[in-house]
Amino acid sequence: MLNARKSVTPLTLICLLCVACAALQNLLFRGQDAFGLLIPDSLTLSQGMDDFLKYGLTDAGFGHGVEFLYCAAWVVHPALSLAVNMALLCYAYKIMLAIFQDSVEDWERERLEWLAFLGILLNPAFFLVASGPNKEIPCFFLTTLFVWVALRPMDAINLGYLLLISFAAFTFRDGYGAGLFCVSLSLLTFKYRRNFVYLCALLFGAASACFSTLLQFSPILQRNEQSTLNIVESGGANFISTYAFQNLDKPLVCFYMYYLRLLSNTMSLVIRAPIINAELGLSVKGIAFWVFGVALFWTFIGGCRLIQSREKDNFVLAFSLVIAGIVSISLYNQPRYLMAVFPPFFVAVFMRNPFPKRAIAVGTALIVAAYVALMAARLGPPLEIVAPIDTPSFLLVR
Repeated sequence: MLNARKSVTPLTLICLLCVACAALQNLLFRGQDAFGLLIPDSLTLSQGMDDFLKYGLTDAGFGHGVEFLYCAAWVVHPALSLAVNMALLCYAYKIMLAIFQDSVEDWERERLEWLAFLGILLNPAFFLVASGPNKEIPCFFLTTLFVWVALRPMDAINLGYLLLISFAAFTFRDGYGAGLFCVSLSLLTFKYRRNFVYLCALLFGAASACFSTLLQFSPILQRNEQSTLNIVESGGANFISTYAFQNLDKPLVCFYMYYLRLLSNTMSLVIRAPIINAELGLSVKGIAFWVFGVALFWTFIGGCRLIQSREKDNFVLAFSLVIAGIVSISLYNQPRYLMAVFPPFFVAVFMRNPFPKRAIAVGTALIVAAYVALMAARLGPPLEIVAPIDTPSFLLVR
């Protein structure tokens, strides 16, 4: 076991960052989110929690993980969602240490603690959503728990745990939970080697080529198609999503568009993050998404290099790449789905990359980021529109 006293500093910092972000959100909210401190999904989920307590469940199905997770806190006071999220983040951090502790020597354990903390810190959105209901933090916790169980000897009991965790993730994000379910079943047959990742890449491409056929049998894909239609009609879709949606009846086009979506998911937040606020300048959440986008792009570059190497197989690395592949079956970009798997993915890549190769990957990501910044300065980046909003229940200000 890791020495708890050594890990108290990262845990304390995680809690302090959550509390600091919540305090700023309360202090700076003035009828609108002028500084970009609130994540839109949290505002929507907050309203959903209010409706849940007033009217109960208004629709059937299993997609009510948010309601059941935050219900007890909401009854006392919605601001207690912060305590729920801090607990999940801290437990996920401890599970990450347990996942990687067998891969390091005793003298490296303290370094591992800070590396795991860095994996969380490089996704600042975790701290911005910690004050209210969200899906990112619960899915991150469930993902680390899934990996920890999957690394144990596979028997009927552990397989049952994996299926239970997959179902729990399904109640938050159905597509993500279905992806974990597929990984659970694959553990019965396959081992996570380089060739398995390549096989998955081909299978996912083939599934995308048959998207219009599979659509008839999968409610998840049907909802994805409807969401894509809404995004395309509103003008919010990029060229890749729009072109793929307009050519669902062409399997070959859908096949190669899948791989473009995979690449786009790993770098779209570098290119399209709304870092400029239409009224006051920089948007905090836009910067948070951009930082995560740069880190995700670097990690993806490093992960692709490692999966081609002859080094010892790494379950966490292969699992993360497979999840990225599953997420990319969606017709529109969903890089935020990768927030759940990013911290362990980052730690796995960082630990196995020697410094020169880490420097090359980081340099590549920064060059792309710098190019985007120059283009944004020249052409104008996407602007975040500031509009009046009702005070969310999880804030203490009224």
